[in-house]
Amino acid sequence: MKKALLILTAIFALTACMREEFPANIPTSGEGSVLVEASITVPAMQETRSFANPAISSLHLLVFDENGYLIQVCNAVPVNGFGVAKDTEYKFLVELGQSNYSRTIHFIANSPITVNEDGTSGYRLGEHERHVINNLYTQNGNEAYWSKVDLADGITGVQKIVDGKLVYEPSEMLKTALTKVPMVRNYTRVKLTNNASAYLKDTEIVMMNIPNMGSVAPLISDGNYAQFATRTGTSNSEIGYDEISAQGYDGYEPNDMTLTNSSWGTMLEFYERHQQTNGRAVASPAYAIVRGHYVGASSTDTAYTYYKVDLCYTNTATNAVELYNLLRNIEYNIIITEVSGRGYGTIDEAAAGAASNNLNFAIETKSLNNISDGERRLSVEYTQRVLTEGETLFTLKYKYETNITTGATNNSAVTFSNLAGSVLAVANEAGANDVAKYIVSNVAGSDGWNTVTFKTQAISGTKIQTIILTAGNLQRSIELILGKPYTMVLDMIPNSTANTVSQGVGVSVDAKITLPMGLPEVLFPLQINIVAVEKSLSPDAMKNVLPVITDLLPTGVPSTEGSHFGFVVTVEHDYYFKTDADGEFTGEYGNEVMLYFKTSIEDSSSVVNIYNPYFEIATDSFTAVATTGRK
Repeated sequence: MKKALLILTAIFALTACMREEFPANIPTSGEGSVLVEASITVPAMQETRSFANPAISSLHLLVFDENGYLIQVCNAVPVNGFGVAKDTEYKFLVELGQSNYSRTIHFIANSPITVNEDGTSGYRLGEHERHVINNLYTQNGNEAYWSKVDLADGITGVQKIVDGKLVYEPSEMLKTALTKVPMVRNYTRVKLTNNASAYLKDTEIVMMNIPNMGSVAPLISDGNYAQFATRTGTSNSEIGYDEISAQGYDGYEPNDMTLTNSSWGTMLEFYERHQQTNGRAVASPAYAIVRGHYVGASSTDTAYTYYKVDLCYTNTATNAVELYNLLRNIEYNIIITEVSGRGYGTIDEAAAGAASNNLNFAIETKSLNNISDGERRLSVEYTQRVLTEGETLFTLKYKYETNITTGATNNSAVTFSNLAGSVLAVANEAGANDVAKYIVSNVAGSDGWNTVTFKTQAISGTKIQTIILTAGNLQRSIELILGKPYTMVLDMIPNSTANTVSQGVGVSVDAKITLPMGLPEVLFPLQINIVAVEKSLSPDAMKNVLPVITDLLPTGVPSTEGSHFGFVVTVEHDYYFKTDADGEFTGEYGNEVMLYFKTSIEDSSSVVNIYNPYFEIATDSFTAVATTGRK
């Protein structure tokens, strides 16, 4: 089997994009290059730090013609960097060969593609899709991200004359198709939650019989790949395990993969594993072993005890117990609900034995915001929220589908618990129970979602509370963090010895934003608005590119009454939370953000404000003076 290893020997520029014309497939009329600003987004699962280093370092677009032959390999040039923060749009530029014939584009991030020094690809142009895409894989804890876009009308552009040159601008249809393309990671996750810690302490899991490599694309059959999101225009909606399985996808493994075991931990990530087809399990399926210290009648065991856990569910149609296929982009939760006795004495005994009878557990699958038992699904708007306003109202949307196939809902079956705590305020003193006391309103919407409204307590220090939504055997936990707005510091650093003035127009003025350490991960990517009230600054394009934002108040607060414009800096999760070579958080923070501007006016004092809704507004000032003399 031919394979392409995860090697990128050269990053080549936009102009190094390759195109080779084949008369049988590419029309000569209307040929040209279309420069497209496109974008990708990475749904769900991004909050983990346990894989090798979940990140996107490169993005390639592979273009295939209407007969499935490779005609173009392009390097995507990021506008402001790539990342994997949930639902964040990462824009890039790419030059695509124009054609009215249908085209298929594969997006491959962290591409297992070689690029030679002369700009030619490790693949021969004209090679078929099945020989290229189906054989791409990663190994040794390296991750890849993939997506596919079919362009039935080809890659089309509109001719325009710019600076005396004929150029093609992408059609609206093409721009829509290549905006917020959802990328799918090629690994899965198993997470352990211990709700019986009074009986079993220090719990961890290890995964046995997991692959040492993973395919880049989720292949079902030649030219047919599993989809992990539904798409309307430029909007993406994630779909769950059952919808993915219904496409006929049960996990695609490289032919040469071998089985290995993971390390111990409470959240493990590894390449997807095909477990069974039509109820028939593979010879050596993956399984988990849980270890912990059992708490007996009077003391805790000093030695570990071990429990074997099969990742399975009951098929409601056949009433048979079946194994989950451990699919990419899906999280599987092992939830310990009860411990009635010790397990096996050693890990070898657990591995050789049957699933433990003394450990009761549940297995859930989920993306970031929903879980399903194969028939029903409980979805929530978010699983963590930071609140910086006391004695005010906030909302949470939720939906309980009783039948995933038909979309039937019954939100009245959802119950709330753990409402009495430090974050939620009593809204109805006469309430007969916690739900009546703490829920201000619960309103059904026309889109099938309910919106529940709560009220926060007054702020006095930082408070954390977890509320729980339950529907049948499905459960979602929502972590609420209530506290005063965080504080960030802005330092304007003009080009002068006095550090207060900058002489002339076009002179450098640096800025440093200092963030507090220990910010919650849910705040990232962190977007900060920057407003120079006197319009005295513009970004230094040679050092940083900052998008423009309009309709701002002078403070940087967005408002329909705002008449100011400003700039936006985005602080990514990976920049703030520093990690080691294994992708683990080191305990150090990248909390200083440097920005670079140039003066736009002179002979004026200027106030600069920065704003984010979770922070106090920070401000600093500097003075620009005329080049003929300082004042």
